[in-house]
Amino acid sequence: MNLPKISPFLLGVLLLTSCHVFRSSELQVAVSHTRSEGSNRLENVHRLLTQRGIEHKRILFRYEVSERPIVAPTSTSTFALGETPMAFLPKRSVTRERSGILYRDDEHRGYAWWYVDGETPRQVWLPNDTMERQISFAMRRRIELLRVEEFDRAVDGMAKEAAKARHVAAANSVIDWNARFRRAHGTDFDAASPVDLAKMRALKGL
Repeated sequence: MNLPKISPFLLGVLLLTSCHVFRSSELQVAVSHTRSEGSNRLENVHRLLTQRGIEHKRILFRYEVSERPIVAPTSTSTFALGETPMAFLPKRSVTRERSGILYRDDEHRGYAWWYVDGETPRQVWLPNDTMERQISFAMRRRIELLRVEEFDRAVDGMAKEAAKARHVAAANSVIDWNARFRRAHGTDFDAASPVDLAKMRALKGL
């Protein structure tokens, strides 16, 4: 029996699928859930990724599509659509713009980059390539990048600010033992006095 030959590309896809390389990670599930909430889908995803400190990029790009305009008939060449006669013009190229987000999911380091927008039904895995080629891969057509906002370094800055805020809060929560000693004994604490040292240890429960 002659078995059909399998191309290397198809064989690779089958192996990746069988190994569950592209199974949804916890982050991908969270992105999908967040995108489904509210009307401003991409802003919700951006907020989620920023809060988690995930490297991501917001992009704006444009691409061309072919469409066939429909207009009122101007000749005998018409087409009945329901009860309204319509005329179909030849196809023409139209430029459209779209926004999207690329984010990094390190659960599968060899397949880390993913694309999501408000129109594409599913998140799209992206190969390791230039950003323009990555988006062309996701859209299945050539695109032109118009704007790119990167949030890797910005996230680092936010993390530093959060750490600074935690440090300030911890410093403010330090117990003022001198004030407690004064309230407990009616005198200021004298570090040179053995009696005051003993009282302070007792106050601290040491």
